[in-house]
Amino acid sequence: FFLCHIYTLQFTQPSTMTSIDDLLKVESPDIACIKDWVNNTVNEHTSESELNDLRLKLQFVGQDIDKSLDRVQDQLSQSMPSLKQILNDIWTESISLKQDFEGIHKDVSIIQERNQSVIGSLSSVHGIQSKMNLCVDSLSEIYHWEVRLKKLNALFDKREFEQIAKELTLMRSRVDMLQHNMPSLYEQRSVIVQQLMDKLEQMVMPFLNEVFEKKDYRSFRHFAQILTQIDKKHEIEQQYILNRVHTIKELLQHSSQNNNVQRLHSLHHWLLEFLLNTLTYFQSEYEWCVQIFSHKQEAAQITRTLIANVCDELTLELREWLRTFVAIGGDDDDGGGDDNDRKPRVMRKFLLLFEIFNQFWVALQNSRLVSSMTAASDTDAIHLLRNIERLITSLLGAYYKRDYVRLDRYLLFSIFEKSSPIAISTATHPTNDADVDADDADLMSPPIDITTPSRIRWIHENQLNTLSFVELNERIEDSVQIVMESVQHSQQRCLLMSHGALVQ
Repeated sequence: FFLCHIYTLQFTQPSTMTSIDDLLKVESPDIACIKDWVNNTVNEHTSESELNDLRLKLQFVGQDIDKSLDRVQDQLSQSMPSLKQILNDIWTESISLKQDFEGIHKDVSIIQERNQSVIGSLSSVHGIQSKMNLCVDSLSEIYHWEVRLKKLNALFDKREFEQIAKELTLMRSRVDMLQHNMPSLYEQRSVIVQQLMDKLEQMVMPFLNEVFEKKDYRSFRHFAQILTQIDKKHEIEQQYILNRVHTIKELLQHSSQNNNVQRLHSLHHWLLEFLLNTLTYFQSEYEWCVQIFSHKQEAAQITRTLIANVCDELTLELREWLRTFVAIGGDDDDGGGDDNDRKPRVMRKFLLLFEIFNQFWVALQNSRLVSSMTAASDTDAIHLLRNIERLITSLLGAYYKRDYVRLDRYLLFSIFEKSSPIAISTATHPTNDADVDADDADLMSPPIDITTPSRIRWIHENQLNTLSFVELNERIEDSVQIVMESVQHSQQRCLLMSHGALVQ
């Protein structure tokens, strides 16, 4: 009857069995999970018979679980003696292993103590062996020294620079072995090796200078590698700067020899072109430096140093050119002429020079050289501009501080002179070809109008005539206009001078 009842429950109420399975699957010991299961299984519509069936099922499940627990407990009780025996065996084995490890530790300590003395003996033997090997190498180096010198002399005769650099590097490393054992011999051999390196450097430098002239990148790499092997890399930059400065110096000397008085008299025709060509030269040298040296910043530093040295050479030559140009027909010229003609001519030359250097400065600021160096290093670009600024101010500084102010003052106060008016513009200057050559005609057309206004002539007129107030008023108005025009022209000259000579 009991089995039949269970069978009937299983096949007539599968939902209830499913709920029992859900209860058996609950693993959490929390009572809340059991409450959730009860709430999900039993509701207000559950009948009394369904509750009785559920209660009966729970009793059967509980009895089954109790039986399973009793069976597992019996099995555990039966296995306890054997488990205890296993644990005893493990404990005995661990004690045995501990004793074995203690014995091994004692043996290792004894062996380590013995090895300490052995290691000390081996170290002393190794030290003796190393010293003996060093002595053998030193004696071998002493024996083969003369042979190496003969080989090097033969290589020098054949000009095999690359092989010479390798041999010198090897000789220097072998000489270093004598530093601690034979210091006196080391010093002697070091001097010889250094002399040979200097000799190789002197032989390579002419070829390196030729490379700088031709801008041969492949040949430069070849000779630069040779100098680097003998620790002469720093000489490459110095030699490059010396070579380029020497080239500029020769060009300036050649140009100075060809600059006769007539050519310097027309300096304003070709000076700007000369300065712009110099700027192009700086740009080409910077581009070459970028190719041959490692970094753009290094190339910018070398170019900055080069330009500083070139500016020093330019200052010496250009100062003499400008002095000759200004002196021709000026106060230092003995060609005759009065101040009314000489001083305006000198002022024209000043204004032409100021305008030329102003155009050069503007071209420099807008050049690829400045933009490229600024991208590589702002500091080097600033130093470049300062070097050019120093060049201009050193050339024109003496003129605007002394001569320019004196001449401008003379032109300003010339409106009160009694003598013939000072003619500066082409309108009042003679235009006969027989009287004026081409250079003089060009000087009559400065970059700005510096025509001196008419002189104030009525100041002494009262000594001859009696003027009315109307006539005096007209003359005063004319005089004020003349003074204002004269001051305006002076201001224009001042602005042109300040731009050209970099004066604020």
